[in-house]
Amino acid sequence: ATNDADISNTCWAYATLGLLHSGFFNNVESQVISRIGSVPSKSRQIFRGQEMANILWSFATLNAQPQPAMVDALASYIAAGCRGKNGPDEHSVSRLFKRQELANIAWSCAVLGRYPKELMNILYTGIVGTRNDPQEMKQIFDDEGLQKSSIMTLYYVQVAADVEAPQLKLKLPNGFPNGWCDDGEGHSVGISSKGDESDLAQVSSSMLTLTVSKLQRDVS
Repeated sequence: ATNDADISNTCWAYATLGLLHSGFFNNVESQVISRIGSVPSKSRQIFRGQEMANILWSFATLNAQPQPAMVDALASYIAAGCRGKNGPDEHSVSRLFKRQELANIAWSCAVLGRYPKELMNILYTGIVGTRNDPQEMKQIFDDEGLQKSSIMTLYYVQVAADVEAPQLKLKLPNGFPNGWCDDGEGHSVGISSKGDESDLAQVSSSMLTLTVSKLQRDVS
């Protein structure tokens, strides 16, 4: 039988090659929904963080709009896996994901135009935390900071969410991305320390060229 890693890796391979096999991706949707639905509520370990990130990233990269049920199933599964004693927090999220994986999921949600509230809050909690402390986040996730690609991704996600899901009230930390990069150089990603609207427009414009998302169609 095909395991979860096989599904994830095959999705990633198709997306990397730019090949949309409709039959395969339709089957992936059914498999994901079925496998998550069959997991007992007290045993939520099926898909690993990287596998979920790969699956969603692959759908988004190929502009293959999945069933809402698949996104909702993954969102619920992630929420259950990231639940700590007092709900999802930085530590509980770090047990399941790396920050690059969280950024890829956030990007995928923006491209697909799907913003499950609890999932988006978990993604932002895991990527930038709740206390505007990049050093603390490095310690929690045992990394050297956010990769430059994640910085660019977050600006795209923020612009997309502001347009398509303003009710979520998602916000990046004050002064972002200064201090958040893996090399400590916020300016290296082309964003001023003030993070003004012209910078956001420039970043969103460059990111939008990566794929034809729902947001692009709405604003074009």
